[in-house]
Amino acid sequence: MPIRREFLDWSRPALPAAAEWLRARRAAEGMWDLSGLIVAVPGGHAGRRLLEVLVATAEAHELAFAPPRIITPFALPEELYEPRLPFADDFTQELAWVRALRETDPDRLRRIARALPEDGDLFGWFALGRLVGQLHRDLAADDLDFSQVIAQAEHLPAFDEAERWEILADVQSRYLRILDALDVWDRQTARLVAIRKRECRTECDIVLVGTVDMNRAQRQMLDQVADRVTALVFAPAELEDRFDEHGCVIPDAWRELPTPIPEEIVEIADGPAEQADATLRALAAFDGRYAADEITIGVPDARLVPWLAQRFAESELPHRYGVGRTVEQTGPYRLLEAIAEHLDQRDAASMAALLRHPALEAWLRQDVGQAFQPAANTPVEIDAADDSPDRADKDVRPTGWVDDELLDQLDDFRAAHLPTRLDARRIWTAIEAGGRYRTLHAAIKKVEKLLAPLAKKKRLPAEWTDPIREILVACHGRGVLDRDDPHDRETLRACDAIVDAAERLAHAHPALAPELRGVEMLRLVLSASGGAVVPPPMDEPAIELLGWLELPLDDAPALVLTGFNEGLVPGSRNADLFLPNELRRHLQLEDNDRRFARDAYALALLAASRKELRIIVGRRSSEGDPLIPSRLLFAGAEDRAAERTLKWFATPPARSRILLPRSLLAKATGRTFPIPPLARLEESVTSMKVTEFRDYLACPYRYYLRHRLKLAACDDEAEELDAGAFGTLLHDALYRFGLDEALRGLTDSADVKAALDEILDARIETDYGDDPLPAVRVQLEQLRRRLWAFAHWQAEWTALGWRIRYVEQSFADDRQALFDVDDEPMKLRGKIDRIDQHVELGEWVVFDYKSGESAASPAKTHRRKDVWIDLQLPLYRHLTRLLEDVGTELKLGYIAIPKGAAQTKHHLAEWTLADFDSADEAARAVIRGIRANLWSELKPVDPPPAFFDDFAAICQDGRFGAAADDEEDGGEET
Repeated sequence: MPIRREFLDWSRPALPAAAEWLRARRAAEGMWDLSGLIVAVPGGHAGRRLLEVLVATAEAHELAFAPPRIITPFALPEELYEPRLPFADDFTQELAWVRALRETDPDRLRRIARALPEDGDLFGWFALGRLVGQLHRDLAADDLDFSQVIAQAEHLPAFDEAERWEILADVQSRYLRILDALDVWDRQTARLVAIRKRECRTECDIVLVGTVDMNRAQRQMLDQVADRVTALVFAPAELEDRFDEHGCVIPDAWRELPTPIPEEIVEIADGPAEQADATLRALAAFDGRYAADEITIGVPDARLVPWLAQRFAESELPHRYGVGRTVEQTGPYRLLEAIAEHLDQRDAASMAALLRHPALEAWLRQDVGQAFQPAANTPVEIDAADDSPDRADKDVRPTGWVDDELLDQLDDFRAAHLPTRLDARRIWTAIEAGGRYRTLHAAIKKVEKLLAPLAKKKRLPAEWTDPIREILVACHGRGVLDRDDPHDRETLRACDAIVDAAERLAHAHPALAPELRGVEMLRLVLSASGGAVVPPPMDEPAIELLGWLELPLDDAPALVLTGFNEGLVPGSRNADLFLPNELRRHLQLEDNDRRFARDAYALALLAASRKELRIIVGRRSSEGDPLIPSRLLFAGAEDRAAERTLKWFATPPARSRILLPRSLLAKATGRTFPIPPLARLEESVTSMKVTEFRDYLACPYRYYLRHRLKLAACDDEAEELDAGAFGTLLHDALYRFGLDEALRGLTDSADVKAALDEILDARIETDYGDDPLPAVRVQLEQLRRRLWAFAHWQAEWTALGWRIRYVEQSFADDRQALFDVDDEPMKLRGKIDRIDQHVELGEWVVFDYKSGESAASPAKTHRRKDVWIDLQLPLYRHLTRLLEDVGTELKLGYIAIPKGAAQTKHHLAEWTLADFDSADEAARAVIRGIRANLWSELKPVDPPPAFFDDFAAICQDGRFGAAADDEEDGGEET
């Protein structure tokens, strides 16, 4: 039974058409159950968008919805058979290919690669193994192995490569035997076995959505379950003879486009900058008919993305590259890359490049700049009797760390001494000769110490994961990484990807895992992680920039297609070491004709389904190389070929640059989710936490949601500690420290640090075990460094005569302070982090720990232009009166433990009695407002307070047009 084909009119976007087709056949009686369905789409972006369209369709038709399993054709085969053995991981497969190659007679192997890697050239062997492994995967995708190439190509004219393929077949057989001995399976071979033994089965229906280019193995597997498969082809029924029985394009049938591309939608631009300008002109021509999220920019050449992004940023146009940035473009990757380069080269250039990395420089500013900062007017002396290279650490401190001091000294040293290497001993020699390179010397020593673990003797991959992670922690672990901050989010995800790659390499099969030098492991980790993608934030409407293969199923009504040049669309692959295009065609592999057909169909689909289409062709690449337009623009347009050729060679008209400041924002279509009105409280409020006053002062509406309705955000997909959990863990460690009478009197920071380490380790073992998530591991080490900074402050504070008397003192239940408001008391409750007393003076101070990024004083956090915005510390006075031994004359303040170690210190409030009276009156005003019970008259404050993100959706924070809608309407627990 053949696969069913369904042709859907391509005059509308593909994914909404697919959703309607599924609804018409699968929805019944208010229920749309697709849970037993597998939907295959060409790419990840199409899969994510299809799910969004399905959900929107279900909501529009008021259907209870159960989503299907949405996958790509690459993952489809494993849905159709049961592998007999576990699959070998990627690194194990690479190691097996390397072993198979190295066990082959070198003289025979030179027929494959004339210059073989040296025995110790690990990466040379890996490169050769990856080359042969990719060839194996390419052929297996079309149901071929190396020996079958010989059988099918022996009668091909001019085929004289039989001996090479025989050698490759021997290597392939040896590779498979190696995996068999390890009781693991090669994924491609497992698929071929399933095909040949007809083992493909499924209990699910399968719908192929726009999969017009599948390999032979995928088709053969689908043929075995054809009765469960439907292919949705987006084309008019009259074009069905251009598609095969699987819904894939027939190459010979797509040599011409059904309809030529109109001349008026094509523009020729010079280089990348001119193409970016042409893109802006195309957007301007839309004349505001489309919002940002209704426009897509097609970018077949990813090298154009930076040019487009810069021009969009200049015009304040919201945009994002849908593919995202690869890990190799991120700071953490480039840091490790610079480290690997230095460990390989050990020269001045590589060390200089490393010192210039922003993360390493920031780490040095923190550790070197603070550790060696001298007091003002303090003379620096050198002990002439001490000639050790470490002497600078003992006696010499930099004159000061200013913004450019390190790099100034670096440039000056290299210019003056032209060193082959930059190391501490070499720089110290220059210092002895009168050079002022002390900051550079200190920095080099810190870097050498940082890299020392990677310079140790060879180890197994599993032993290198911790040193690599520790470098990331040292340079990127100076505080909680904020997922809402784009830079922090990218850093976090890049670190996750790098550590995950290291751990995958560490789990390679022990029988194959080699002993590696640190730099070799680092190179492997970079290779394994560099291609991973850091996706862009998707929470705001924006113009999408998408690659060519993602465009056919994108459903934005307006499309500007840039860089539409030959070699990119269609792609071509003529030069190949083993599979030139002629051999590919003979073996019926993916060849240039198949790529042309796929891309011709994609262009026809785009032209038919888009309300607006603009095509921009470049004359020059970003490197200045000449380009030619895509052949597709000439397919089916013989009568216009000469005209287009003349247009290509004509001098382009002079055009001015264009800016579109903030001209594309989401359309205001009226409120679909109104801000809900608040109801009167049925019971009066009789008790309040001292911390909730701040929330009322910031926004009474949001206060009601948080404290009266007890609403809170819930996240079941957390992969890291959020700021609250991070702060709680820090507070708990400090609480346990303060509980121990023996620890309260410590005046040696090393002893305090050791105690805190022990407390933290015990808590980590209890809460997270011995294998926390990679991101959590990074955060825990960040927290540890904050505790170390606190240890220095605590030791100095204790040495001044202060002792901890109370920690986490709770005032709740029957122990609440009564605060009189209009002769009716309000109960105040809360928890005070810490209360200290001076052993000699008898003075008291109330402290609240602050672990946020800033180290603001109480005056800044509690008042703004003499208006109270927080009342926590002043209201603590009413709580402490319940403690009989605490005096009434006490100080109030913060112990700040922020991201920067140097900012760890205490801040005392300098408020007068008049200030306290003013704070009490502000508190009474809050209580009166709550007692008035006039909640129905309130609306959310705009702009929203920074600490109320939980209710952003309810309060319509940042929604375009919300203010206009309002005008139209008229109107921690103890």
